[in-house]
Amino acid sequence: MSAKKVTLVNKEVLNLFQGLLAVKEMKGSRFAILVAKNLKEMKKVLDPLDAMAIPTQEFQELSVEMNKLIEAEDGEAIKKLEETNSELIDARKEQLEGVNSKLEESSEVYIYSIKEDQLPEDITGEQIERLLEIIE
Repeated sequence: MSAKKVTLVNKEVLNLFQGLLAVKEMKGSRFAILVAKNLKEMKKVLDPLDAMAIPTQEFQELSVEMNKLIEAEDGEAIKKLEETNSELIDARKEQLEGVNSKLEESSEVYIYSIKEDQLPEDITGEQIERLLEIIE
């Protein structure tokens, strides 16, 4: 069972990763091994993107404050908080734009193909649809 190196847009890697996460609890030792190996390989591409997306401590604190005001439906206080923290909010928007930009870039990733006869009997069409790129 060998992997083949493919070039995918990071967004495609993320979609495949999410599809694999959705089936990782299904029975079938061969299937489970292939799912785990693919997840491990894809994490090498996705972990740095996850790290890029982590908000700063200051922004997290602002977010908590903002959520309290939203729950209280205090529009005036929300507006004031946004105005006094505009630099922090803009920095977060830039950070997320950077992550989105990285999602549009391509990466090389090793993929372990899954043969049709290795698929669990109880897998659904919806689950298969997300994995089509790696099913032989």
